[in-house]
Amino acid sequence: MSEEWDQEGQAPPWEQHKEEKDEKEEKHEDQHDPLGAVVGGLILIMLGIGLFAWTQGWIAGWAMALGLFFLGLAAIFVLEILIRLVLPAYRRGIGGRIISTLVVTLIGLGLLGFELWGYDIWTFWPLILIAIGIIILAGAILGPLFRK
Repeated sequence: MSEEWDQEGQAPPWEQHKEEKDEKEEKHEDQHDPLGAVVGGLILIMLGIGLFAWTQGWIAGWAMALGLFFLGLAAIFVLEILIRLVLPAYRRGIGGRIISTLVVTLIGLGLLGFELWGYDIWTFWPLILIAIGIIILAGAILGPLFRK
């Protein structure tokens, strides 16, 4: 039967589908996502600026320096999330980046002495981690049910 397809100069339908799939995989491999390099470069620049400011005495202490670093890291992550949402060429799952942004934001705020409802944020830190873990588990368990 495949000889009939070969005589007409066409591949059988099941082979055509395979060829299309291979072309898509090749295209996907060729796509380059420069956002990873951009984020890495921005992190190094921010780290350099922060260390320079600290050595010059513009930042009071290590806790403040780390707090500002984590907040800067969160700002870079937010920028990456926005770019991935706006530009279809770089669109991919951002759930993990959103969670990491929340975590580094909370660490930065805690190091800077931020208070939430009159309490130091370090008081809530374990509860915040538990809540994020529950959200991740719920998404992993319930997510497939909603995709059907």
